[in-house]
Amino acid sequence: MKCEICNGNLYYLVYDKHADNMAKMDCLDCLSVIQYNDDIKERITKLLVNASPQKLAQIVATMLVNATEDNEVENQFEPLIATKDRTRLLIAGEIISEMMKNGNENKC
Repeated sequence: MKCEICNGNLYYLVYDKHADNMAKMDCLDCLSVIQYNDDIKERITKLLVNASPQKLAQIVATMLVNATEDNEVENQFEPLIATKDRTRLLIAGEIISEMMKNGNENKC
C-alpha cells in the first residue's frame, strides 16, 4: 500500500498563498520510515558483522536461488559459478534485494 499522503513520491503539493503557486512539501511520514529502515539495517549489520562468513554466504546463495524462476536458475548462475564471478553474484543479490523492496507495497 502506497503512502496516502504523497502516493509514494516522498513529497506532496500544497498551495503557498504568499507565492501564489504550488510548493513541494517533504512527506515526513515517508522520510521517517526511510530513516527507521536505515537505522534497522545499520543495527542488523552491526549484529551480523561477526557472524560466520560461510553462513552469510549460504543465506545469500539461498536468497538468490529462491528469488529466481526455476527454469532460469541454470542459465543465471552456472556461467557465474564456472567463471567464479563473485562481483556479478553480489550485484545480482543487490538487484534482487531492490526488487523485493519495490515489490512490497506495504511500505510508504
